[in-house]
Amino acid sequence: MASSERVDGGWHALYDANKSALGSDPDHIVPGQTLDLGVG
Repeated sequence: MASSERVDGGWHALYDANKSALGSDPDHIVPGQTLDLGVG
């Protein structure tokens, strides 16, 4: 997802931006969940 959306910093940056929603497991994304891509 991070690479297809061209998120600077890759999945690490995507996880860091959404850590409060994802918790300690960056693989735990549930259906319907919205993530902040940090792109504008």
